[in-house]
Amino acid sequence: MAGMPVLRHFDHEDHGRVRTEAVSSADEGAKIQTAIGQRDVLVTPLQAANLIVTLLHDGKVSAPRLVKRIRYADGGTMLEMPLHDSPSASGQIAPATAHKLLSWMNKVVREGTGKSLQRARWHVAGKSGTAQVQKHGEKRNNQWFIGYGPVEQPQYAVAVLVQNVSPDSQHQATALFRKVMDYLAESS
Repeated sequence: MAGMPVLRHFDHEDHGRVRTEAVSSADEGAKIQTAIGQRDVLVTPLQAANLIVTLLHDGKVSAPRLVKRIRYADGGTMLEMPLHDSPSASGQIAPATAHKLLSWMNKVVREGTGKSLQRARWHVAGKSGTAQVQKHGEKRNNQWFIGYGPVEQPQYAVAVLVQNVSPDSQHQATALFRKVMDYLAESS
């Protein structure tokens, strides 16, 4: 690819983690906590956005691509950057499961914690999340919102993470997700 090796990880990106090896996969409590993103789960915003892309592609995993093409000043294309599909079935999601998760994300905006997104320029879908953390011994929250839009013809997957906010504060990640999606809707 343009004389450069394919990047496996981006600068400062670590592998995600669902659970540590010390936790038995038969531990029902650990399964439940893991299913809602707690316990040992670690994921970057890029990995979260790529999960949305995976769901939108019927569960097929693709490597994220930050650059689609490089153009000359006159508008001509210098280089197209191809998509890189995952070479293995590892991490694949069954299409039926992907469709169910997408329908639940739509429901989050219609009926759940994402109701404020009903006023977005596009019909969007997504999922909020809150992780309790401690910073300097003080309880804080990391707020998440991951989603996509427009629902009818998805073009963008977005993950927003707002770190170390007061547990009493409004969900800033949802508001930022809306701003990003509204900007993309205006630019399209």
